[in-house]
Order: sequence, then C-alpha cells, then structure tokens
Amino acid sequence: MSFSSTSRSTKRCAASLHSAASWQLQRPVSFVQHLSAPVTVAASAPAPRTFSSTAILAAARGGPIRVAPDFSWRRPFKNLPPAPNVKLITTDFDADAILDTLTSKRVAIDAEPGLRPGISVGDKMRSWSNLSRNPVLSVRDGLVGLADAEGVVLLWTAKMKRVPRRLQEILEDPNMEKETIGAPWLVRTFMEEADFFAVRPQNVVCLRFLAEMGWPHTIEPEGVRMAHDQWVPQFAEQALGIRHAVKSRQESFHVTSLSKETLELLINRVWFTYCLGHEARQRIADRVDGKVARDRTLLRMLTEAVMSRDRVKQLMVDRATADAVYDADMVDEAREAMSARLEYLEEIRKRHGR
Repeated sequence: MSFSSTSRSTKRCAASLHSAASWQLQRPVSFVQHLSAPVTVAASAPAPRTFSSTAILAAARGGPIRVAPDFSWRRPFKNLPPAPNVKLITTDFDADAILDTLTSKRVAIDAEPGLRPGISVGDKMRSWSNLSRNPVLSVRDGLVGLADAEGVVLLWTAKMKRVPRRLQEILEDPNMEKETIGAPWLVRTFMEEADFFAVRPQNVVCLRFLAEMGWPHTIEPEGVRMAHDQWVPQFAEQALGIRHAVKSRQESFHVTSLSKETLELLINRVWFTYCLGHEARQRIADRVDGKVARDRTLLRMLTEAVMSRDRVKQLMVDRATADAVYDADMVDEAREAMSARLEYLEEIRKRHGR
C-alpha cells in the first residue's frame, strides 16, 4: 500500500470533540491483560462428570486463564499501529475534500445501513427476503466507512444531500482495491440503491474469502453460511485470538446524533477490516513459504526456474486476491442466471398444469 505525504495526512486530523463534522477520540491507551488468580480445588469426593470450558479446566490445574484481548482501533494490532486519525464527515462537500487526500491503492471499506425514514414497527417485522431491495434499511440512511494507513473516515450519508463525487470514483476505480468483509453484499447493496449512489463498484476484494484461504480451519461446513456480523467475532477469536470490545444496543444508526459507543463500534469495524487485509495476505504468504520449506522437490523446481521464495509468495497472494474480487458485472450475471432459472421453473409449472 502506498502512503500519502505528511502534509496530506494533516488534513485528515480532527479538530474538536464537540463538532460532529470534526470528531476525534483520545489517543491510544496502554493495555494490560488481566489474568484471573488460580482457583484452589479442595479435596472432596469426586463430583459427577460435567462439561467444562477450557478456561475452567485451566483454572482447576492451577494455571492462568487466557482471556482473548479486546480489539480496538486505539491499540496496535500485532505489527500494525493504531488508527492515526479518525474523521466524521456530515456533508458531501467535506467528504470530497477529505477523500481527495486518499492516494492509497488499497483501501478498506465498510457500510452500516440505517433505518429508512417513516419506518413503522410493523415494517421492521415483515419479511423482505423476496424483494429486490431492503425496504427497512439502507446505506443511504446510514454510514460508509473507509480506512487506509492514515486512519479512518466515516461518511454519515444520512446527513448528505448527494453521494460524494470522490466516493463514486473510488468505488468505480478498477485500479484501486476496495477490501471488505462481504464483497457480494456490499456491491449488490450499492447497486440496489441506485437512486442515491448510482455506482457500479469494481475491484472489490472479499476478505472473508481470503481469510478462509489463510486459515482453512475456519471454513464453514457445506450449506452453512453465517451472516457477516456473526462471522467476524467468531473468526477473530478462532484465528486471531482477539475479540471486539465495543458493543452497541442501537437497532440502527439512523439517529439525530451518534453516541460515543456507536462511533467506537463503527471505527472498530472499519479498522478491523483494514487490519484483516494485511493479516490475511501475510498469512497466505507464510503458508506458501512453509510449503516450499517442507517440499524439497518444489524447492528444487523453483531453484531451476530461478524463482525466489518472495516472488512465489507474491504470486500466490496476487492469485488469491484475484480470486476474491467481486464487481458489478458478477452481480448482473447472478441476476441473469436467477431470472433464467425462475423462467425455467415457471415453464415447467405451466407444462404440468400446476
């Protein structure tokens, strides 16, 4: 990833805690991992056998209980620094000015839908799975977050009169990688809300696919597919040994003012996406390097082909990334296939008089 100059970086700094359009939280704080004291097991008659967690068994043996550290944009994520800057934007004019300073060729993106105006309690409860778009929630009434090496930018689209010009350019730029947890959902959602976004996203990398290549033990069984909000915390704990500290009790973010708790949640989500992009690529490269080190035949073939390990690792990472790309054309193909299938089923139904 390319890094912007210092002068551009200063434009991304927030100025005041009290202004919604220029908001920045405190600097990162040191983190101390708390370990529970060993539990003393008194001598007594054997208790009936029950199922116990690993933490309870470790405590019974007198060892420390390992608690997964909380992930936060304020603290370093392994070899990556905390988010340097955080900016909340409420106008399309300010969004264009801030996003013009973004020069990275790889950017993380996350979208959080909000409630559409005039939604009733009954509208929230009704089924909408068979509709072309969600009648209750929309990204236009929520937020869009972007992150690169310089920090996080939150675009409060619910407050904007039009989609930021620079956001459209970023989404449709085929030479810029947009990383997200669920690329198919993100691309499809932007296309369905054409009345506001009017974009055809290109070169959107699905980090969920890359993560499964880097950590095969996290691949879900056939026919089982968790929602992204369920998958993220489970994957983070299983593969990275971390958990999300910030929780939000709000049903959506279509509110007149964002609470500090909600902002923490949104910043964490975008920064986690940015960090996962680096970790997934590094993990795939390490797996390739381990394979080359163990396989002497493969090592000899590479030596004869005058190819270094670094070159092979980069090729494999690039190939995995290319396989994880999703764009608007793929959405169109999926829709055409679904339409053809529905027409075929309708023809069969009429043929058999059902």
